Amino acid sequence: ALAVAKLGGGLLPFFKGDAFDRTADPCLEGRVGRLMEYLEAQRAALDPSAKLLPPWEDVSLRPLPPGTPLRDVVGEHLRVFVHECIWSWAREERMDYERAKIARQADEACAARFAKLYNAETFEEALVARGVVPIVPLYQWEVQADAGGRWMPYDALNNKKVEDARLRGESRVELRVGPKAWKYEVQLDRMVQVNSKTGAERPLRSRKGTAPPGSATLEDVRAAVRYFVDLDTLPEKPTRE
Repeated sequence: ALAVAKLGGGLLPFFKGDAFDRTADPCLEGRVGRLMEYLEAQRAALDPSAKLLPPWEDVSLRPLPPGTPLRDVVGEHLRVFVHECIWSWAREERMDYERAKIARQADEACAARFAKLYNAETFEEALVARGVVPIVPLYQWEVQADAGGRWMPYDALNNKKVEDARLRGESRVELRVGPKAWKYEVQLDRMVQVNSKTGAERPLRSRKGTAPPGSATLEDVRAAVRYFVDLDTLPEKPTRE
């Protein structure tokens, strides 16, 4: 920001309040916010195409204190997500960002096109992909280790493979288990683990997963997303034509 002020010959306004004001909010976020606002104003004055870009605060997460409820965390990410979608939609529609913020709700046709980017499904996918909260599997999968009825849980990697397959509606998934990476096929439709070499089968079961402090299940995240759907803040997943 100082370099921009030097180039524009405006050092006095810069230090007298445009970007640096020692009487304003003394916290780091407040000072950085003033600097970002100054840079955006200078960019808009020098480059008309700057209107195509969103303001930094629209696509930046506000700091949240430890222990913030999951619904509030999801809500803050939703605030940023909608602006990211507006930015993407503006480029698709070949309009500037500020105009797109209004146009996305101008009529049913615009709202329908925007909803292809901004909906419960795409938001949930973004939350999971970005690791918003440590998500534990909804189920812990186990295989019967011996005739005595002892059950052995899959390790985290294999458990995720089985759980992901279940969530996708798939009935078969291949695993590598043990120190020698023995090959097995899990058949979810029959609830068995099959040794790919010998054909031997072992029973399979699942137990409800539990989330340690600071983490959440995918079910928890979906419940938080559903809250905003019910508020009509976030549209449902669009129906396929």
